[in-house]
Amino acid sequence: MSGMTNLSVITGGKVNTDLSLPAGMPIKDWIDDAVDDLAELHKGSAIGFDFKQETAWTIAPVAGVPVPRGKSLDEAQIVDGALVKLVPVSRTERYQAVAEDQIDGVVILNPDRPFGRQDLVIWLAWWSALTLMVSAVVGVYGWSTAASASGKAMWGVGVLTLGVGCLVAGFRLWRRYDQPTIAAAVLLGGVVNTTVGGALVVPLPQQPGVTWLGAPQIAGGAIALLLSVLVVRGGPVQRQTWAAFAGACSVIVGLAAIGISYGGQMWVWPAVAGVSMLLIRKAATLVRFMAGIALPPVPGPGEDVEMDELLDAVVDVGAEAHERDSDEQTNPKDVWQQILESVPKSSARLAERSVLSQQLLAGFMSAGAAAITVSVLHLLQRGHFLPHSLALCALVVVTMAFRSRLPADRRCRWALLTAAAATFTGMVLKLVLWWPGWAAAGTIAVVVVPLIVLMCVAAASGSQRLNAITKTWLQRFDRLCVAAVPMLLLWVAGGYDYLRNVTWFPGN
Repeated sequence: MSGMTNLSVITGGKVNTDLSLPAGMPIKDWIDDAVDDLAELHKGSAIGFDFKQETAWTIAPVAGVPVPRGKSLDEAQIVDGALVKLVPVSRTERYQAVAEDQIDGVVILNPDRPFGRQDLVIWLAWWSALTLMVSAVVGVYGWSTAASASGKAMWGVGVLTLGVGCLVAGFRLWRRYDQPTIAAAVLLGGVVNTTVGGALVVPLPQQPGVTWLGAPQIAGGAIALLLSVLVVRGGPVQRQTWAAFAGACSVIVGLAAIGISYGGQMWVWPAVAGVSMLLIRKAATLVRFMAGIALPPVPGPGEDVEMDELLDAVVDVGAEAHERDSDEQTNPKDVWQQILESVPKSSARLAERSVLSQQLLAGFMSAGAAAITVSVLHLLQRGHFLPHSLALCALVVVTMAFRSRLPADRRCRWALLTAAAATFTGMVLKLVLWWPGWAAAGTIAVVVVPLIVLMCVAAASGSQRLNAITKTWLQRFDRLCVAAVPMLLLWVAGGYDYLRNVTWFPGN
């Protein structure tokens, strides 16, 4: 339908007026002109209809709902000869678009969690931490530009003093003023400045040509980092995972730097790889030892305790569950929850120990995984030991992949899987840098191998668990890989060549 439509419009006291109106145009485009024509036509007549009221107009079929102003007569299915009435648009419909815009504005301007005072404090705190870290970088720059040994020492002492002052201020904010967010930021800046200051206060060796930081300075920084971590530990935000990671890394880096300082470059990196493998394998034992130091022990059955709260009787959960519903099977988690709740102090101590143990385990495993990745990639070298170092990297990749199935904590699995992937990728990149002609093959290997592993994992996701025989063979293969790593480390380090050249060794 198109063109004009003849309608009979009712206004006021049932006064009918015939009008020819556009059928294909929206009502809002012509309704005002139609109202003006009707007002002019009935001017001076008392028909009981106010054409001058401040409103928007539309039409409505008799005994029907008003037609939206955005629709045309054709869309509203109003045909020739229809009887319609002139009606004002309600305020809700009239301002519907404006209301929708206001609702959108309210949603944008009033989010679920507005930026408040606490968010401003957090932002300022961590910006201050970043500023303190930049201060450490400025200290390194000032140390490098100092011409005399006394000038370098002053820069080192200044940065170290700033770090110690930040640590003291952070503990004061934490303990006395109860500001954990600000204290955590200040403590982080203090740890960074203390580490850098500990490295800068170590004087340079009295050797010609030595003008920059070396192994002695790295050892000093590692010792300062270890002491800072032991003092701060997890801080007010309880980041024991990062504390354990930083502490373990500081020990490994410090021992390696001391070994390099005394001329043991050939033995240091194999030793780092071996210590890292031992750390990954014995992380659980180390965690139990550290947790025993950090927290008081959980009293066992029959042990003497000093707090009377630990002697409360344990609730008979099974009897209560049977009385409550003999047919309902009790959830084991609910049972243990009630048992723990029945012994308040012991349960709280056990829960705290569990959380701390998981965090320490994740930190130690992450440190071991990072250290073994860096060390085996450093041991990868061209020449006579290229096949041996390639085999060592491959064994580390396989070992990390197999070891990732053992811990239940997802942070440990992430660390081990990341170490395996980083070792494989770093190995391929070094080979490509040595032989650029292998760039295409290296790119394909880096892309295709993870895709193959992903497809295998996806294909086996719906399968049943491994049977006992398969699991036994996989465990044997893992043990063989772990046992082969120290042998290859000795080989790459030249240990067998050393034994072959010893005059008193049998057979030489």
